[in-house]
Amino acid sequence: MSAELNFWIYFLGVNVLFFLPRYLLEWRESSFVPYKGFLEGPISERVRYLINRYNYDIFRVSVDWLVLAGLLVWLQPNSGLEVWHGGYFVVVVVLWAYQVYYHVMERIYQIEPVFYSDRLLLQTGFQLFVKNLKGTNLLIIAGVLGVLGVLWWLIGQVIEVAAVAEWSGGTYLLLGSFGFLGLYSLVTYNYKAFGKIAFPSQTQSIYRNIRQSLRTSAYFKHFDFEALSQHRPYEGLQLKERPNIYFLVVESYGKIALEDLAFSEPITQKLSLMAQQLKAKDWHSASSLSEAPITGGASWISYTSALFGLPIRDQAAYLTLLHHPAMRNYQHLMRWLQTQGYRNYRLSPIAGFEDMSIPWDDYQDFYAIDEWIKFKSFGYQGPLYGFGPCPPDQYSLHFAHDYMKQQAEPHFLFFITQNSHSPFTGPAEVLENYKDWIDPTATMDTADSASIFSKPQKADYLEAILYQLDFIHHFIEQQGKANDLFILMGDHQPPVFPGPRAGFQTPVHVIGKHLPWVEAFKGYGFSEGMLMPLDKDGLRHEALFSLVVRSLMEAYGEAGLSLPEVLANGIDFGNSNNGRN
Repeated sequence: MSAELNFWIYFLGVNVLFFLPRYLLEWRESSFVPYKGFLEGPISERVRYLINRYNYDIFRVSVDWLVLAGLLVWLQPNSGLEVWHGGYFVVVVVLWAYQVYYHVMERIYQIEPVFYSDRLLLQTGFQLFVKNLKGTNLLIIAGVLGVLGVLWWLIGQVIEVAAVAEWSGGTYLLLGSFGFLGLYSLVTYNYKAFGKIAFPSQTQSIYRNIRQSLRTSAYFKHFDFEALSQHRPYEGLQLKERPNIYFLVVESYGKIALEDLAFSEPITQKLSLMAQQLKAKDWHSASSLSEAPITGGASWISYTSALFGLPIRDQAAYLTLLHHPAMRNYQHLMRWLQTQGYRNYRLSPIAGFEDMSIPWDDYQDFYAIDEWIKFKSFGYQGPLYGFGPCPPDQYSLHFAHDYMKQQAEPHFLFFITQNSHSPFTGPAEVLENYKDWIDPTATMDTADSASIFSKPQKADYLEAILYQLDFIHHFIEQQGKANDLFILMGDHQPPVFPGPRAGFQTPVHVIGKHLPWVEAFKGYGFSEGMLMPLDKDGLRHEALFSLVVRSLMEAYGEAGLSLPEVLANGIDFGNSNNGRN
């Protein structure tokens, strides 16, 4: 066997070890050979599947290891091999350790790992691991030592063979082809898809992780978490009446929907007609633009900033707050409503996540959720759509309403709509009776989610937003009661169409039959109806917590009580840097 062929065999041996841990974690859900993506769908999607896929297989290439191997081919060192061996081993072990850390954390928490946010989890996990050194933990240690031993041997073989190999055009072709795919992959999908791309760079991901950690560290440098834990600004306030509240976050509903020529006319017409028809049935409305902390993706950062009254800057800041003990006592909107006797519900209709490991309890404590309404409780048999996939949002919201009305009032329902999630392949119609969506003959393949490679079309986005407005309008008129309040908030721009100057603003609408509540918003930039001026700054998402509390106290509180202040920039716990990314 030639030295050149041996080189590639040893190269692949090291390379496989980068991707084997995640495959072992996902082997029940992933195909060992990812053939399906190459045999089904449009040609363009099959090609993209080559470099970006959710199947966690080992048929991938570490760009960093490829560069290291290419360096050996180029320099072909024939002296000081021990130094090369030791240096390469250290570098590869660091890259491999990062790969394992990233995928284990992502697998457990379903979100991008960040050193700054994960340090407490890693420290606690290590302490628990050491404390219980038996059984599985000993096997893990043995496995890690075994991998290190194999890496040491393989790297040594790669270096020794590279010193004597005679390179043919095939080697340069392979290096060039993998290098091109790797560069294209990193430039096209960038580091945000590190866990999915087939040609990842651990170095690039480490750089992003460090940068995110430093930014988050600076953001939290002056945070007073003790003050945050004791934060009780509305402790003495008491509502005389307690209306039901529906907090509906409309996925991908950004200002672009109102100003882009591809969408603006039909959507503004829809909103205008919606306001007229609601008013004809004694529903009042007011609307404004609100500046989100993010421009596309990561909806949880957006709606958490609004619910908590905190300017959460990015994913790392969100994760830090999510895992910080102080947040279990922090008084945000849903926790304050609990003190008023509300029962908080969180509607989560995603069908495809039922078997995934999601820290439901952590989210429940963080958001002060009393009860989840999940897909498995629907007993639903019917068509599923788009991201997730999910039932029609119309069905999900009506089911939650029917469920809650069997419980004691008042209730607060939080729901981020799903059918307007990219790539916008949701239903196009609203049925008169939501139960007509039930279809016992439906296949119900929860794994058949909309592909991330499906190129979103503007026509599909327009249809998705019109559907969102239609089903919410229909729900309000069909199910809304005199004591129901509706808050509709866009989370961010659609993550595909906006250019770099699209901005951060999203529409916010408040709808209710109790006029004093709607009027309370007009003093803070809200315009009557479902439309608003597009040339005004509006408010910020983090102002919504204090604004909603003030509006409730103004409309439903005891007469003569001093009304709480509206905090335009949210709550400041020693960090006055509320700038956007």
